[in-house]
Amino acid sequence: MKALNELIKKIRSCQCCADLPKESYPVLAGRLGNKIMVIGQAPGKQELKYNKPFVGPAGRRLFQWLNVVDIKEEEFRKLAYFTQMMKCYPGAGNRGDLKPKPKQISNCASYLEEEFRILRPRIVIPVGKLAIEKLLGKVKLETVVGKKFIRTVFSIKTIIIPLPHPSGASPWSFKKENQKRIVKAVKILKSFYASLKRKKGQ
Repeated sequence: MKALNELIKKIRSCQCCADLPKESYPVLAGRLGNKIMVIGQAPGKQELKYNKPFVGPAGRRLFQWLNVVDIKEEEFRKLAYFTQMMKCYPGAGNRGDLKPKPKQISNCASYLEEEFRILRPRIVIPVGKLAIEKLLGKVKLETVVGKKFIRTVFSIKTIIIPLPHPSGASPWSFKKENQKRIVKAVKILKSFYASLKRKKGQ
């Protein structure tokens, strides 16, 4: 736990990205022993406001997907560690939050590796193309969503269950055939979920 606390402290004191808005701040959540890791793109304004990941519109849609297979938000948050490709809020653009720049993601890359090595997650849920391609390489969403992959990431063997970005700005998840893929993905997660709950004593 000391290693994780020290890492979070280091992330929160990072000054690598000089072009961030004043209010920008890393938004992380979880604890040692969490065997599910959720990797998002970057925190948004609502995440900054509440200092809690996935609480804005995209977060609500993510938990709606999980609720389809009766995975409840409060319960899931106790089992999962939440992080992002870019730890801080990148700022607002003309059509919502800015997409992290490659340099910003590069600045955070070592932090993600340390998170993996400390937490050693059994299941990783990359949310959106930035996170998916970090773990699986350049792929099309329709070829990976609804499937599970076993990969060694930063020397840690883990199960990867990709999900699309739940932002309403993305039309991909609103297509009927892709909604079926999302349901398949959360059903795969559900198949592992009971054993993870038992190990946490819930």
